[in-house]
Amino acid sequence: MTPADRVPPPPRGPWLALLALLMAGWEPFSFALVASSALDRLARYGLPALALLAFRVTVTGFGIAAGRALWTLRPHGRAMALAWLGLAAMASVITFGTPYLPSQRSPGEKTLALLLSLAFDAGWAAYLLASPRVRALFPRPG
Repeated sequence: MTPADRVPPPPRGPWLALLALLMAGWEPFSFALVASSALDRLARYGLPALALLAFRVTVTGFGIAAGRALWTLRPHGRAMALAWLGLAAMASVITFGTPYLPSQRSPGEKTLALLLSLAFDAGWAAYLLASPRVRALFPRPG
């Protein structure tokens, strides 16, 4: 393929690019830090800790796929990102509500951290649903 054959990507806007980078880059990195310190809890809490860790791995993997779909402007990118935001919110509620994954937060700070995490997810979902640019890039099927 020659440089003249390459088609430049369509404009996606800085916020959509930021969300894609957060999903495909930051989320896996931050989860890796949590998971690496969670291994000792697997022996202590057993199957519930393993199930939560497996769920978080699944959510992180889905986030990577959704972030790539947004970045490459795949038709299903917005739907995948919205689904991931819902799964991420569910994972946050379960993670902050159980002792299975480690947290550096004191019990009083966990509620605030959970609320901030849910507000973050809700804010991005509102952006994906309300932005005219995003709606133009990802029209509804049919």
